[in-house]
Amino acid sequence: MFGTLVRRFAFYARLMPDFTSLPFDDQSNLLRGGVLEMCVLRGALVFDPVNNHWPNVNMSMYKDSPVLKLDNMAIMASNRLFQMHIEFISCIQQMSVDEPTIMLLILIVLFTPERANLVHIKWVEKFQAYYTYLLERYMNWRFGPARSTFIFGKLLTKLSDLRELSDSHNGQNLVLGIFCLCHLRRAFTNKFD
Repeated sequence: MFGTLVRRFAFYARLMPDFTSLPFDDQSNLLRGGVLEMCVLRGALVFDPVNNHWPNVNMSMYKDSPVLKLDNMAIMASNRLFQMHIEFISCIQQMSVDEPTIMLLILIVLFTPERANLVHIKWVEKFQAYYTYLLERYMNWRFGPARSTFIFGKLLTKLSDLRELSDSHNGQNLVLGIFCLCHLRRAFTNKFD
């Protein structure tokens, strides 16, 4: 599932002229540095809180997808990391974030100028500023001037939380024992039987 998401993000990024205008090494560093954050953002959008699994199979593009149950995630991560995920997902869903908002947030995350080994930092800063501006305009259109300032600020704050979550992931290996892997394999196999 994660591998498929990584390939989709790489494909999506290559559709962006801003991204393809960068040298290959910068493209690679941006994708490598941001893919986990982009996956968490996407996951927050498609999580099904009623059935406690990813993706929400009520969304047409995911109706035949295998699911990852919340319980399986709890087995793979430490309690602290799991709790951070749940809080992030809950907050994103309480804000009624929609697909265009997530896609703009993904672009803002993709064009993070603080990624390691970037050569064209100024270009990346310019692209991030542009997508941040588009998100602000979209929030203004969607919620009106009175509410948009608050929601836009809250979304930017959530990007800070997202970075902390990603750093926590990178600082800790997921706990995947043989038992956990067999349990997950069985869960995915049962989906297609």
